[in-house]
Amino acid sequence: MVRKLKNRKTDSQLSRKSLLTQRSYRAKLNLENTCIETIDRTSANQLVIPMKSTKAIFISALLTFSALAFAEDTIKIGHNWTKDLKYKIKTKSEFEVSGLTATIEATTSWSGEVGKDGYSVTVHHDEIKVIAGGNDANPPVSDLKFTFDHTRSMTTFEGGIDGADSLRMFLIGQFFAPTEELTKDKVAKWDVAKNEKTSLGALKIETTYQGDEKVGEKTFHKFKQVVAETGTEYSITGTYFVTDNGQVMKSKVTFKGLPIPVASGEAAGSYSSAVVE
Repeated sequence: MVRKLKNRKTDSQLSRKSLLTQRSYRAKLNLENTCIETIDRTSANQLVIPMKSTKAIFISALLTFSALAFAEDTIKIGHNWTKDLKYKIKTKSEFEVSGLTATIEATTSWSGEVGKDGYSVTVHHDEIKVIAGGNDANPPVSDLKFTFDHTRSMTTFEGGIDGADSLRMFLIGQFFAPTEELTKDKVAKWDVAKNEKTSLGALKIETTYQGDEKVGEKTFHKFKQVVAETGTEYSITGTYFVTDNGQVMKSKVTFKGLPIPVASGEAAGSYSSAVVE
């Protein structure tokens, strides 16, 4: 009997032990589930954080790109002529004056000197061919020499083709570099006062920066420019490919009202140029 009671006690103890074991297992299981849930939540948080970082990085990159894109849409051209800057240009002019047609093809060498008062430029005609009215013409030609002060205002001009208005003929292929920053596709307008040191009257200039474009293997700044002399019919409309310092590497221009004294008239026509060296 005692033995039987002992067995019952043992069974009770076993039952309690089993219950404790089950509770311990359940607690352990709950703890493990909690750990798993914590790990899952942590993992989820770890996924969220990179997504936020990625979003921030994307926004930062987008703002940076926008800033760069905006920066590329504005430009300021300098005019840093140095004595070491030398190059050759091939040009071709076709025009009509007093009922006659004429063509001028030339290769010129440009070189400059810098001094305390500004800079000077010399244009030497390596080759020149003039055809007027279907006939070869060989007018006297001398080197062009001109100077500018530090404000880019021309102070002296001499030389050119005898019998032509060499100053205005020369200006046809020139780019009037603005002193202010330009924004792409926005027209910048300014006036240049009459030059008392030359025969050139006041000029009205409109310049539009059209972006950058490749010419051959190099990229240059592309501009459209319209120049008109007040009080005359002289005007120029052209597209110019320009370096950072204002050097024209290529141009295509139309003009009218160009005085040709030897023909007692004014010429209208076209002009193109390209740097070859």
